[in-house]
Amino acid sequence: SAKKAMRQTIKRTALNSTKKTILTKAIKKFTQAKENRDSAKIYSLIDKAVKGKIIHKNKAGRIKSRLAKLLS
Repeated sequence: SAKKAMRQTIKRTALNSTKKTILTKAIKKFTQAKENRDSAKIYSLIDKAVKGKIIHKNKAGRIKSRLAKLLS
């Protein structure tokens, strides 16, 4: 029913927004860190966000590229 669909949408929106916030904070923390940057961990987070349809795969590639540029 439409009511159930609305309930599901509200729950999913809340979950997705929290996941997106976690991702953006992790990326910001990674970029601000001067040393001990764990690239594998951040790449994993980005890939999981793509798998969960939180961000688009092209955006993920763009973010990874920019982070890799920081490392070099």
